[in-house]
Amino acid sequence: MEVKKKDILTNMRPDITITHARGVHWAVSSGYGEAKPTVEADNNFMLCRDLMRVAIFCKDALDEYDMDGVLGLQVVGNTISFYVLTLPSSGLYLFYELATVMVPNSIRDLSKLVMDMPHLLLVLDAFHRLCQPSSEPHAAAFHRPTISQKIYHGLFSRSKDRSRSCHLNQR
Repeated sequence: MEVKKKDILTNMRPDITITHARGVHWAVSSGYGEAKPTVEADNNFMLCRDLMRVAIFCKDALDEYDMDGVLGLQVVGNTISFYVLTLPSSGLYLFYELATVMVPNSIRDLSKLVMDMPHLLLVLDAFHRLCQPSSEPHAAAFHRPTISQKIYHGLFSRSKDRSRSCHLNQR
């Protein structure tokens, strides 16, 4: 297994990794996610940082494995938000929210999952169509370097007020 030594930021590990297996060997990783317990649902600071981490994991996988897209997940309690990251043109990485689904926490609420089935089918369709190695690989000029750890930490304001809606610095 190869470990990147470029920056501490690239050595972070996600809570969730979706990796294809070829026989007994791991192939490409086509999805990444971060998870938080329900008690962190109101902690916008941590959720914002986690979502940025998911986007970075997806961007690095898209560049490294030359994928059409990479699936991102953010799990908070029993709520799952699905995202897909694509590279439609040179240097333009799109991170798009596909759906948000609440997983029932009891059998009594299982019927609610049936109501979310169209959203889950959309996610599965996007995953099967986009989250695979590209048939027409992007030129190296399309890719951009991943932000450094210093820039990543500078994106967030020093205030850790959990109730603020967005902790990104406006410049």
